[in-house]
Amino acid sequence: MSSSSAAPKISVPPSNVTAYLNDRVELKCRVDRSKTSGGPATKVSWYSRDAGPMPRVGHNYRVHKNGSLVFRFVAKRNEGWYRCGARAATGAETKTDFVRLTVEGMCIHFFATYAGIACTYCVNQAKVISTCASLFLAKVQIVEHPDVIHKERGAQMDLQCAATGDPPPLISWMKGGSPVSGTTAREIPRCD
Repeated sequence: MSSSSAAPKISVPPSNVTAYLNDRVELKCRVDRSKTSGGPATKVSWYSRDAGPMPRVGHNYRVHKNGSLVFRFVAKRNEGWYRCGARAATGAETKTDFVRLTVEGMCIHFFATYAGIACTYCVNQAKVISTCASLFLAKVQIVEHPDVIHKERGAQMDLQCAATGDPPPLISWMKGGSPVSGTTAREIPRCD
């Protein structure tokens, strides 16, 4: 940690965390707000190694009034290096070392495009979390979808998806939020 005279003291710095997709995650950053350590007006900020200073409120996180960085539901894109900093009213500042947030699990996204249905299946700790949303009103039913899959990385797997509706939906596959090119309803390239 770096510090200077009358710099705030971070009494509980953040530590490395491994979480599963959609978990609630709290990276702690408790500041001593005594007069000898920055005082009650000390402000806590968070920094991402990749993005720099972070706003106090983001898409799926916020900086709590106690200084902690809280992710309501952590996503793979939140994986990375973070640190907190405390700045006193005098301008003196202390920053912690960067800590690593690791996010485990995987998600399979698929869309029934004509019917306006988007679904995500996430595998966490051997359970499946599924969400589907209708992009507009239509009579569509997903009748077959992927279940929990345990395979070695690079192994071939057969993922099935079927939907019925009027008009008949088209099903497309996504990997990491991008369409998987060159696939048919029954054939997807190996996911390495």
